[in-house]
Amino acid sequence: MNPLYDKMRVTLSKYRMVKRGEGVVVAVSGGPDSVFLLHAFLSLQKDLGVQLHIAHMNHRLRGEEAEEDACFVQRLAERKEISSTIEAIPVDSNANLEEEGRRIRYRFLEKVRKETSCQKIATGHTLNDQAETLLLRLLRGSGRLGLASIPPVNGRVIRPLLEISHQEILNDLQKEGIPYRMDSSNSDRRFLRNRIRSQILVLEREFNPELVKTLARTADIFREEEGYLEGRALEVFERLLLRDSGGTNIEIRNPVSEIALNLKGFSETPLALRRRVAREAIRRVRGDLRRITYRHLNEILRFSQEGKSGDEIHLPSLRVQKGYDALLFRIWNAEGEMRNSALRTPNSEIPLVLPGITRFKEYTLESRLLGRKEIDIPPSAFRLPHSGDVYFDYTHLHLPLYIRNRREGDRFQPFGMEREKRLKKVLIDDRFPREERNQLPLLCDQKGILWVVHHRRSDRAKICGKTRKVLAIKALKI
Repeated sequence: MNPLYDKMRVTLSKYRMVKRGEGVVVAVSGGPDSVFLLHAFLSLQKDLGVQLHIAHMNHRLRGEEAEEDACFVQRLAERKEISSTIEAIPVDSNANLEEEGRRIRYRFLEKVRKETSCQKIATGHTLNDQAETLLLRLLRGSGRLGLASIPPVNGRVIRPLLEISHQEILNDLQKEGIPYRMDSSNSDRRFLRNRIRSQILVLEREFNPELVKTLARTADIFREEEGYLEGRALEVFERLLLRDSGGTNIEIRNPVSEIALNLKGFSETPLALRRRVAREAIRRVRGDLRRITYRHLNEILRFSQEGKSGDEIHLPSLRVQKGYDALLFRIWNAEGEMRNSALRTPNSEIPLVLPGITRFKEYTLESRLLGRKEIDIPPSAFRLPHSGDVYFDYTHLHLPLYIRNRREGDRFQPFGMEREKRLKKVLIDDRFPREERNQLPLLCDQKGILWVVHHRRSDRAKICGKTRKVLAIKALKI
């Protein structure tokens, strides 16, 4: 067997890139690397037990040359009797040609994969591409994740040639007499990658003839260490994630658009993991990390240490808020802000159904009227700050009862206290997050506040030895 084909077979096996019976879309540009990839797959096809489909996309950036590339790939597919998809999809010439071209190319390959019911997409990235990517990202200031460069397997995309150099491929194609196309844009020095490629050749001649292998090996080390650190960061993230109030007064209303992390635990996490934990929180809230930079992550770390409770900072499509005990990550856009404003409307007011079910925004309150002997009320029901159950002496209530939001100047007498206090002061003393205060439902009678739902009840209408009729209310947050 051709030694390079066997080398590719080892890579396929090492990273478990394909399984017997799977279909593979082979991305073929017509250049030497992708042509070699196709021929290697054809040689190994019987042993691997895979089906092949060729995909070629014409960016229409090189005029006649690009048309000739497409014709070359079409003839190659016909000659090898392999099904193919060849399409012309123009790239916006005003955009970053490299980035936009890459984005459109992968979108095209994924479309072909779905249309052909294949399981994998194989691209012709080589050892040289790995080395170039490492240098490119180093120049751009990437962290360890970026310096890990090109992964051998990324979801459904596999790169079987990552352990074979471009020169090895050129030598093999020449030896076997296999034709291929040359892309003239690869020598266009307007592209940074091309300038880096030419510098690698200079460095190889002057300092290290094995430079490509050395850089690729460095990328492998970064990738292996990154995998370990990322696993540790996920463990820490899960430990810091606040799934309910749990004594922090933070309740996650929608895990997709909001995440809360334990502030003390986050601050005590080693810096190398803390930055990763913040990145994971952003990824889960936003769905991606686009436009999030090293500077943004450092801003979050600084804010978590120096920011005051209730402060917030804005990042692309995200806002980060600091509570007393939690760091909150929330989607930030016009639509989300309007939705949150609606939740905070201070003049909402609805009557309490008595007895029965009352729904107020995200809360459901169930009220019952009971004889004193019908119910055993634990003393803790009056004192637990986050209790969802509350009991009142019905005869001491000033009906009708209703539920509303907090209003400016609200006062009430918390349970066990001798005089009224401003509700705002009570919430501050209880370290209740400022951004959550206007969302609290308040149960009131005609004399004032009876219960700050799920937080504190009033000292009025408490149960005593003379109580004969009890109003019992259970509140649930949907």
